[in-house]
Amino acid sequence: MMNDKAKELGCKNTSFKNPHGLDTKDHYTTAYDLSLIARELLRYPSILRITSTYEDYIQVSGENHWLVNTNKLIKFYNGIDGLKTGYTDNALYCLTATMEKNNMRLLSIVMGEDSKDNRNNDTISMMEYGFANYGSENILNKNKFEETMIVDNAYNREVKYYLKDDVNIIASKNIKNVKYDISKTLYKMKAPIKKNDKVGVLKLKYDGKTYNYDLIVKEDIKKTTYMKLFNNILSDIISGVKIM
Repeated sequence: MMNDKAKELGCKNTSFKNPHGLDTKDHYTTAYDLSLIARELLRYPSILRITSTYEDYIQVSGENHWLVNTNKLIKFYNGIDGLKTGYTDNALYCLTATMEKNNMRLLSIVMGEDSKDNRNNDTISMMEYGFANYGSENILNKNKFEETMIVDNAYNREVKYYLKDDVNIIASKNIKNVKYDISKTLYKMKAPIKKNDKVGVLKLKYDGKTYNYDLIVKEDIKKTTYMKLFNNILSDIISGVKIM
C-alpha cells in the first residue's frame, strides 16, 4: 500500500520494504521523492499541530511520560514547524523540514549528514536561501473566484462553481513579469450534484510544468422538475438556442 501511494504521488525512485524505515535490502528513497511525500502530508492541518510541539506528556498505565521532539529547530529556529528527523546506519542523519513565511511554505530535505549539527545547519541554509531568493505570487484567489456553467437538468441551469484552492506561483524574485497560461476544462455534469463535488479543472502552465486545480460547487445542485425542464426547452426553442 505504501508503494502504491508513493507511485500515486509521483515518486519514481522509492521502494518500501517495511513500514518502520529501518535499513533493509532494497528499501530506499530520494530527497525529491521525500519532498512529494511531505507535500502530501502537509495537506492535513493536524500534522503541523503535532510536529510543531516541542515537548508534551502522555499517560501510559496511569503514569506520565515526557516526550521531546527530536527536531530541535522548532524550538531554536523561528518559523520551522516540522516535519520529521531520521537516522539509520546507512541513511545517517536526515531531516525533512518545513517553514512558512510571507505567505509561502517551503520544504527542505537533507540526507546522509554525518552529524545532527550539520543536518540542522544545512536545513537553515536552504531555508534562508529559499526565502531570500523566491516569493509567492497569488494568481487567483479562491475567495474571489466565481464563474457559472450550464447544467441542463439542474433546477437552476446556471450553476456557480469555484476554486477549491488558491492558485499561487513560486517565482524567483529576480523575475519582474511572471509569464503563465491558464485554461479550464468543465465536465459534462448532470444533477443532482453534491456540495464540494468536482465539476472541472483549472490548468496553470508555468515554467514548463502544468499544475491542476479542482473546480467545485459549494452547494447541493438539485435536479429539475419535468415542468421546469419543459419550460426550459420551450424557452430555448423560442430564443433560437440549438437543442442537442
